[in-house]
Amino acid sequence: MALPTVAPAPSRPSHESIVTAVVTISLAVPGLFVAAATWRSTDRYVATADDSGLAGLGYLMAVVIGAPSALGIVLALPALALWRRMPRTARALGITGLVIVGVPAVFFLSPYLESL
Repeated sequence: MALPTVAPAPSRPSHESIVTAVVTISLAVPGLFVAAATWRSTDRYVATADDSGLAGLGYLMAVVIGAPSALGIVLALPALALWRRMPRTARALGITGLVIVGVPAVFFLSPYLESL
């Protein structure tokens, strides 16, 4: 007695890569704005204050916020472009970008998350 064969399901690209890429971009764009505002306010402080010994921390904070945000956008945009042709690659890019942007976001938002 032969077992009936089942036709394989048509492979259809899933939308997980789109969701992760959009969430990554929605976290990264405000991060870039915060980094730019931090850099700009540090520049203003250095220009107006006589004592700028700790001004380097402002620049460091801008880089710590801006670098993961920029990398997240760099990973999310190819994920959006590749989601139909290479869905597994797009999903990996989207998840990687989300982790890179999400970890600093959770770190900086953790004092506010404790009150929830």
